[in-house]
Amino acid sequence: VEVPAEVACARSHVAAWRRAAARFADDAALEKVLVLEDDASPCLGPVRAADFAAVYGAAWAALVARLAKTTLPSDVDLLYVGRHRLGPDGGPAGAAARVPAGFSSCLHAYALTRRGAARLDAISGHFLRRVVPADDFVPALCGVHPRRDLVGGAQADFVAAALSPEAAHQLCS
Repeated sequence: VEVPAEVACARSHVAAWRRAAARFADDAALEKVLVLEDDASPCLGPVRAADFAAVYGAAWAALVARLAKTTLPSDVDLLYVGRHRLGPDGGPAGAAARVPAGFSSCLHAYALTRRGAARLDAISGHFLRRVVPADDFVPALCGVHPRRDLVGGAQADFVAAALSPEAAHQLCS
C-alpha cells in the first residue's frame, strides 16, 4: 500500500513526538530532544566532497553544542533550529540568540522541551485524524498560522521560539 508523502511525514513526526515523550519520562535531567528530518543539514558554506565527513561531522557537533547551551523559558514547547520564516517574529532576540517565533513552516530541524513533547504526544491522535501537514499543524497550534481552521479543536497556545541565526536548513523543500 502506497502512503502519500504528507501522511508518511506526519506519522514520522508523531513517532518522534511519542519517542521524545518517552525519553523525557526515562530521563529526568533531559532538557531538550532534537528532531531532524532526513533532509536537514547544518548551515555552512560549500564543502569539497573529500572533506564532507570531517566538515559535516564537526558542523553537527557544533549545532548540538549550541543547542545544549541554549536556555529556554519554561513556557516554550518547541525551538526551531531551522525553519522557513513566513512572517515576522514576535520580538527581539533573547538569551543565546533565541527569538519568539512568528509564522514559520518546515519542521526539518527542531527541539522539543519536556512540556512540548508531552503536549504533542497528548494531541497526536487528534493530529493523525486530520489531513494536515505537520509543517502547518505546529504553527497553527502556536496561533500564528493564517488558517485558524487547521487546529480544529486542539488548544492553540503552543509556544515556539527560534534560533537566530538558524543552525540548520532543509536540503530539499
